[in-house]
Amino acid sequence: MATKNENITPFMAVHPGSILKEELKERNIKQKDFAKTIGMQPTHLNSLIHGYRPISAGVADRLEEQLGISSISWQNLQTQFNHDVKIINERDAEEQKAIKKLQYLNDHVSVNTLVKRLKIKYSTKKEELNLLEEAIGNHSAEKLQFSLSSLFRRSEKTGLDNQMINTWVLLANIYAKSLSVKGKYNSKESNSLTTDLVKIFNENSNTVKKLTNRFSQSGIKFGVVEKVDKASIDGYSFMDGKTPCIIVTMRYNRIDSLAFSVMHELCHVMNHLSDDKEKHFLDLDFHTPDSDCTGYSKCSREESEADKFAVNAIIPEELWRKSPETKANAYILQKAFTNWAEEIHYNKWLVLGRVCHELGMWRLKDDGSRKVR
Repeated sequence: MATKNENITPFMAVHPGSILKEELKERNIKQKDFAKTIGMQPTHLNSLIHGYRPISAGVADRLEEQLGISSISWQNLQTQFNHDVKIINERDAEEQKAIKKLQYLNDHVSVNTLVKRLKIKYSTKKEELNLLEEAIGNHSAEKLQFSLSSLFRRSEKTGLDNQMINTWVLLANIYAKSLSVKGKYNSKESNSLTTDLVKIFNENSNTVKKLTNRFSQSGIKFGVVEKVDKASIDGYSFMDGKTPCIIVTMRYNRIDSLAFSVMHELCHVMNHLSDDKEKHFLDLDFHTPDSDCTGYSKCSREESEADKFAVNAIIPEELWRKSPETKANAYILQKAFTNWAEEIHYNKWLVLGRVCHELGMWRLKDDGSRKVR
C-alpha cells in the first residue's frame, strides 16, 4: 500500500487568503461586504487575502460562522502555510549556499563540463553540488590547483586554460578510480611489456582494448579520457595509491600519435614516478614541431628522457639507422619508407610518423589506415 510522503514541500507556499478569495468569488460575495459581515476593516481583509496577514483563531471562527468551513480547517491551512514558508526559506538558503560553492568550484574546474561528462542529472543546485562532490570524492577544489610547472610539457603554440586543464585532470582521476588491474606492477618486467605494446601498435587492431588488458596484466591502469576544450592534452601519468596510471586523450586518433603518447607516459611510470608517489606528469601538445627535445616541444629533463624512450622503444635506434636515404620530397619519401616498413614488418604509420616528426614533414597522404582501430 502506497504511503503519502509527508516530507514533500511545494516550491510555492499557498496562503489560506488565496483560498478565501476564490471562495468569495464562487459565492459572488464582494470583499467589502464580507469584511463588514465578519467585523473586519476592508484593508485588513485585503491584506489577508493577499497573504500579508495570517488567519488567526478568531478570524477562523468568524469564517466558519459565515462560510460554513470549519475553523480548524482554516487554522490548519495557516499552519501548513507557515511550515511551507519556513521549509522554502531554508531550502532557498541551502540553494544559495550551494550556488556559492558551485561558483567557487567553477573557479578551478568547469562545472558544466563535469556535469555533462559525468552525466549528472539534477533538479536543484544543492542536488547538483551533492552529486558532483560524490563524484569528485577527495579531490577538493584546493587540490585541483594543478601546478603549471615542470610537471608538464608546455607548448608555445598551445593555449593553456588552467580551468580546463584541471577539469580534464579531475576527469582522468575519476576515471582511473573506476579501473582495476589484474597484476601487480613490477618495473623489472618493463622490457617484456614494451615489446608487447609495440606489437599491439604494429597490429593496430582492437588497439585500445588490447592496451588496456596488457597494462592491467602488468598492474598499470590504462584508459582513454576524451580531451576537453581549450586543453590540448595528450597524456597523463600518475599514481592512484600504489597503482601507476596512464590516461591518454587520443585527440589525434592516429596510431603513431597514440604509440608515442603511451610509450612516453610509460617512461614516466618506469623512471619518474616510483620515487615520488605525489608526482604526476601532464603532457600537452606532444606533436608540435620544435627545434629542441627530439623534435618536440620544450622539455624538462624527465620529458626529454620520455621523448627519447618513446621514439626508440617504438623503433629501436639501431634499426632506424638502416632506414632509407631519400630526397625530402613527400611523395618519394612516403613511398620509400612505406616499402621499408613492409620489409621490416612494421606498421607503416609508426615509421612514417617518426619521419613526420624528425623532418617536420606533416603533409603525407593518409589512406585511412593511420587511424587507431
